[in-house]
Amino acid sequence: HVIAQDSVASSAGAHDLFDGPCTVYSVTIDNTAHGAVVYGKLYDSRAATSASTPDAKFYVGANDKMNMTIPAGWAFTVGFSVRVVTGTADNNTVNPGANVLVQVVGV
Repeated sequence: HVIAQDSVASSAGAHDLFDGPCTVYSVTIDNTAHGAVVYGKLYDSRAATSASTPDAKFYVGANDKMNMTIPAGWAFTVGFSVRVVTGTADNNTVNPGANVLVQVVGV
């Protein structure tokens, strides 16, 4: 298993963290250094943008952490990209303004 990490997650996104298709076994979004709600958006894409529709969207409370474990794995057939923003809308582009750590375990 490989751990991919983006320590300054933003609306620009972390693109294709596993360099192509992968299976993801856990996703952690650590928002403990930020005093406002953020939304982590996951994409089966090599280069997701605010124009892309996320495959999954996660609410992470202010000063909180979200961890999702997928024992059987979740297949991303194109690539794995993630964006973190302050709004729930798919096209939101507002950066959190503080470091939000995204950690993904996959192969």
